[in-house]
Amino acid sequence: MTDQHRPTEPSPARRDRQRALNDWFTQWAQQHGVDQVDDAPADAQEQYWRRARELMGLDPDTGLRPGLVRRRRRA
Repeated sequence: MTDQHRPTEPSPARRDRQRALNDWFTQWAQQHGVDQVDDAPADAQEQYWRRARELMGLDPDTGLRPGLVRRRRRA
């Protein structure tokens, strides 16, 4: 395997975000008594995804990275 194809370690910031997301899922799943997001009621799913987007550094409403503007679809 060459250095060019060797997997890299995630950045500390990415590891922190992933850890926070895991902690959030555990807390949320216990609160709602489910094992998967899809098993929860719609409002609980929205609560989960909104917070998950925040933890991953995305806009909680759109899921886009901050500062990005949605592109219009071509007709």
